[in-house]
Amino acid sequence: MPDFRDLFGRVSQTHLRFVEGVAQLAVNHARSVVDIWTDLFPLQPKSADSAAAHTPGEAPSASRSPAAAIPVLVLEAEAGELAYGVFLVNNQLTGRVSAPVEASAFVDPMGHEFRPPVTIEPQMVTLDPGEQCPVRISVLVSEDLVAGVSYRAEISIPGLSESRVPVVLRRRTAASPALD
Repeated sequence: MPDFRDLFGRVSQTHLRFVEGVAQLAVNHARSVVDIWTDLFPLQPKSADSAAAHTPGEAPSASRSPAAAIPVLVLEAEAGELAYGVFLVNNQLTGRVSAPVEASAFVDPMGHEFRPPVTIEPQMVTLDPGEQCPVRISVLVSEDLVAGVSYRAEISIPGLSESRVPVVLRRRTAASPALD
């Protein structure tokens, strides 16, 4: 007769190793995606000089803005679940920087503020010149959020950059069961 406690323990350990492996693959994938987006759309500090917002040799355009080059981090999950995202932080300054990562309140299209539970890792970034690190954010999506509505917030790192990472949080609806 097999020892079910031992068997259950071994199955649990195998499952945990599998889940850790999948989680690491997801983090590596997210880092790769962030690297690609950062290469395509580098974060630029806001400039008081609007002429700096256009490509050299191109006439300044009212339809282009410095914020247009910054991708939006979209977080989606069903009510009761965590929505995850990752973005990359670069220190393009000449000195070492240690600064907190801060998230604003989420605001719906009508201007109502929501403050769902937000976890940011790391909460403080310390980077030497030229260094970069991924920042992970998770937000608990509650029943209070209307499904399909975009709730907007910004993540900032005061002291590192004037740029802010725009974030959109959406509550997905549960998939309808298939009809047989």
